[in-house]
Amino acid sequence: MSKVYCGLAIAITLLASACGGGGDGEPHGDAGNGEGTTNFATSEQFFAARVAPQMEFCRTCHIPGGVADTEEGKRFLLSSNSSEDYTNTHAAWQVLGEGVASNMLIVENSDPNEPHSGGKTWPVGSVAYTDMISLLTCWDSPANCVLNAVGGGLENLPLLGAVHGRGTRELFCEGRDGNSPQPDSAVLPQDARELVQPGISDGKAVYFNGYWENCVAKLPESEQPPQTCGDFRSLRDEGNYMISYGFAFDEGGLGVTAEEYNDTWQKWGGDLAERPEEFDAMYTLRYGKNSPHFRNPYPIRKADGSMEDPNAPGVDGGSGQLPLGMAQKKDEDGKWTSMIIEHTGRCASCHGGQVGLPGETADAGAWWGIPNSNIDGIMALQDGGASFNGQTLPSSPVPIGTITGGPRGLNDASTPFELLAFMAFDWHSLDPAPDPTKYPGTHARSWQDSPSWFHQGHQARKFKAGEI
Repeated sequence: MSKVYCGLAIAITLLASACGGGGDGEPHGDAGNGEGTTNFATSEQFFAARVAPQMEFCRTCHIPGGVADTEEGKRFLLSSNSSEDYTNTHAAWQVLGEGVASNMLIVENSDPNEPHSGGKTWPVGSVAYTDMISLLTCWDSPANCVLNAVGGGLENLPLLGAVHGRGTRELFCEGRDGNSPQPDSAVLPQDARELVQPGISDGKAVYFNGYWENCVAKLPESEQPPQTCGDFRSLRDEGNYMISYGFAFDEGGLGVTAEEYNDTWQKWGGDLAERPEEFDAMYTLRYGKNSPHFRNPYPIRKADGSMEDPNAPGVDGGSGQLPLGMAQKKDEDGKWTSMIIEHTGRCASCHGGQVGLPGETADAGAWWGIPNSNIDGIMALQDGGASFNGQTLPSSPVPIGTITGGPRGLNDASTPFELLAFMAFDWHSLDPAPDPTKYPGTHARSWQDSPSWFHQGHQARKFKAGEI
């Protein structure tokens, strides 16, 4: 089983560099001062290589009409044209009183006691701070201008940007491009969501009202969040295996035999006289399921009517492909059992969508976390022999059929969440406080698209983002 822990979010890695000062009025330095040392002939060259990349972060707010376009903020405004950044930054330095460490370009973005809604992206001692001090020194005192730099530059995430759902640990361990892995021994950075504490947004442009709470603080050390990339990868892979296959290997659980599954077509009516050749595709389409991007086998009937042996040489589980959320069970010895169980089918019904058709590309098919726009709970109830007889469930505040029974591709997940929030917990603290009389069951059914899981790793509290 995967450990339970709170946390994934955003990481910003600063790479080491150094600059020095002292001279005769022209930028100078010895390119041999250290391995990887770079010498810049002009402040414009230095700005382009060392400072300009930071301006993309500043440009998020410091543009005409942006968040920072205020009476004070307009003293430092950039344009949409990055080629003008040097001129605009120099002009801002002059308007803000010139100087070096006392200039507000430095103070606003480094002094923790100075309000700045964009955060402190040039903290004292960082690569960005050192580079800005060097640049401003050249502007303020050309005689003391030295523009040498050692090591790489600075990479910042934009203030308003996307990381495709990846959180702090994934970004750090695998790199922003997904192909720059850290070693397993690398120590993980702090989960950025842990910083969302009361008071963090005071005086800022963005307001937080759902604060981080460590839900495993009192659990044993073995249940604490991972500390290294190796720990993180192990937990990530365990979780992926568990949700895709693992529950199917637990003892117990309802299921059907492969024979029964193969004969589901007999409930479909029409002119079908035998199992359709495209049975797997028709099954997923009829019930609003999706075919996963990984192999998910089960045995099918052979031409003579007998069933495949899933454990026979070369069969490897069977020739069929089960939808996401279903799996063929194995026994204690790891052999296939021909028993099919919907181990995480209820999750996949809403949170297992599909991108492309299986086989189009290596990654085409169903993936966890994508909203399922195909779900058809009524059809599944009808063919499953439920007492609803295919009729749409009545609008009701009671939690019977709250998820299924509505228009294809939609669900009513809000109602059970409201029931939990109002009836089972104190609304403010989420402390258990059962009181059925608190639930105002007065609204109609709330049919909705399922939310994606992509940005759960950036939320400090679950279900505290205004969904319900």
